[in-house]
Amino acid sequence: MAFDISRRFYEICHYVCFALVLCNVLYRHLFYIAVMLLCYVGVWIYKRSQNTWMDINGQGILITGCDTGFGFHAVERFHDLGYTIIAGVLNMESKGAQKLRKKKSKRLHIVKLDVTSDTDVMEAVKYIQSKRLGLWGVVSNAGINFPGDVELTTTDQFQKVAEVNLYGGIRVIKGCLPLVRRSKGRVVVISSARGLYSWPGESAYNITKHGIETMADCLRLEMRKFGVKVVVVQPGDFDGATSIMSPIQLERIKQEFGTMWENASDEVRSTYGKEYLDNMYQARSTKMIDITPVSPDPITDAIQQALFRSTPFSRYFVGGTDGYVDIVGVSSAVMLDTKCLLAYVGHKTTEHL
Repeated sequence: MAFDISRRFYEICHYVCFALVLCNVLYRHLFYIAVMLLCYVGVWIYKRSQNTWMDINGQGILITGCDTGFGFHAVERFHDLGYTIIAGVLNMESKGAQKLRKKKSKRLHIVKLDVTSDTDVMEAVKYIQSKRLGLWGVVSNAGINFPGDVELTTTDQFQKVAEVNLYGGIRVIKGCLPLVRRSKGRVVVISSARGLYSWPGESAYNITKHGIETMADCLRLEMRKFGVKVVVVQPGDFDGATSIMSPIQLERIKQEFGTMWENASDEVRSTYGKEYLDNMYQARSTKMIDITPVSPDPITDAIQQALFRSTPFSRYFVGGTDGYVDIVGVSSAVMLDTKCLLAYVGHKTTEHL
C-alpha cells in the first residue's frame, strides 16, 4: 500500500512538473508561438484556396483489399465518378468481387491481389502495363486486425500480421512506384489511429500501423523530388463499416486464441488462465452483436481528397465511433507519455487476472 501511494505521488508530481514547465515555456515564448500560429493559419488558408480537383486524364487507380470494407466502397464511389479503377481482391469469388463484376464496366478491372505474394503484385503491375492504362495512384488498403497480449501472441502470429499490414503494403507500393513516379501521381496509405499511440492487447496490429506510418513519412520525403505525393489516411473505429467484426473474422480470432493457448508455457498459462482469452473473445463477440452500422463515407472522402486534390494534406485523421478514445490516445502519445492511457485502461487490463 505504501509503495502504491508513493508511486501515485510520484505520478502526480510528474504531471504537475510537466504542467509548470509547459506554462513557463508558453509564457516565455508567447510572442513567437503567436507568430508561428498566424503563419500556419496563413499557409493553411492559402493552400486551401489553391486546392482544386485535378483531372488525371483517365489514368488508373489501384486499390488493394477490395473484397470488403473501405476498399470496396472506394471502388464503387470512384468508378461511379468516372475514374478507371483496378480493384485488387484476395478472392476472385468473394461476394465483393462478384458484385463489382456485375457492373460489367470497361473502367473497372478486377485482379487477384494477395498482398503477401510477390507473384500477385508483379502480375497486377504487368496487367496495368498491358492495358496501357497508366497509373495515377495506388491505395494500400488491405489489412487484418489481430488482438492479443504480447506475452500470449506467438512470434509466428506477429509475423503473420506484419506480412499483410506492413510488408504487404510495402510490397505493393514498391511494385507500383515506377508507374506512379512516371505520372507524378499519388501513394495513399490506409493506416489507423492506432498507428499514433499504443493500446493493451493490440500490439501485433499497432506495431504494423506504426511501421507503415514511418515508411510513408520516409517515402514522402524521398518522392518529393519526383513530384509524387504520399498521403496517410488514419481511420478511428469504423468497425461498423468494415468486415473486421464479421462472423468469419471472429472465427479466425477464436482459432488464433486457441493457437496462443496451445503454445503458451505452463507459467504463462497459470498466470493468465484460459478464461482470460475466453473473456477477450466474448468481449469481441458482444461488440459484434451490439455494433452499429457506420457509413464509410468519411474515409472515402479522405481517400478522394488524397488522390485527386492538387494540394492534399500529408495526413487525414478521421475519428470513428471511439473518436474520444482516439483523441485522448493521440494527445497523450504526442504531448505526454503512455502513463496517461493507464488512467483510462489500466484497471481493465488486470480485472481478469
